[in-house]
Amino acid sequence: MFHNTIALIVEDSATIRSYVSSVLKTHLNCHQIISMGNGLDACRMVEGGTQRIDWIFSDWEMPGVRGDEFLKRVRQNPATAKTPFIMITGRNDKESLMAAIEAGVTDYLVKPFTATALVQKIRRVLSLQERRSMERYLSLSNVKVEIRFSTGGAYQSSLVNLSMGGFLTLAPVFRAGSGCIYDIANVAFHFNHSVFSVKAELMRVENCKSQPESDLLILAAFKFMDLDETAMENLSGLIKQLKALSDEETSVAFAE
Repeated sequence: MFHNTIALIVEDSATIRSYVSSVLKTHLNCHQIISMGNGLDACRMVEGGTQRIDWIFSDWEMPGVRGDEFLKRVRQNPATAKTPFIMITGRNDKESLMAAIEAGVTDYLVKPFTATALVQKIRRVLSLQERRSMERYLSLSNVKVEIRFSTGGAYQSSLVNLSMGGFLTLAPVFRAGSGCIYDIANVAFHFNHSVFSVKAELMRVENCKSQPESDLLILAAFKFMDLDETAMENLSGLIKQLKALSDEETSVAFAE
């Protein structure tokens, strides 16, 4: 899930830093982790702008700069203004929670906590991001998606929706040993007699109950990986075409 994600852990307790890091690696496949023991160093790195940060996990009570002040400075920085920020703290009073919310915290986890609780928080944030933050376009055209997993297996599917971050496709049930969560695939989009390919990671598989042959079909969600300039241009162009088609369909519907 976090294959290409860079996570920053800011916590003065080495034990908790190690625990959070272990959870990210074991449960979310995150191996690009930066650990810091105080808020001042974290502020300097974030504000320096030389290091990309995708997620932040921070304690509240820390030497140098406290977690609430660090959060405010993260939100004031254009590069990290929307970066998911999970506050991990021993404070469980309403006033602290409200202060964190006002400062722009994404979610709040009270110590002590389990690996399951942390993973659930992260999945909740991801779900909210998918619903609220990522602009997706319903595919009203016949966009075909060819999926070839690095573990073996090739599948022809139909695009359901698309964003610059990933896509959802209607596909035949993946064979055993092929198409497991976090598997990497080469994906080819076929649209209007043109084809372009990208690399993507399988994030989620759901049963498709809305189709007549639902026992033979699944909904598969993918996250794009390592997009170069050409791939981003191709995706942007496809999204624009799908949006134009969507606008045309809406205009026709209102006209009727």
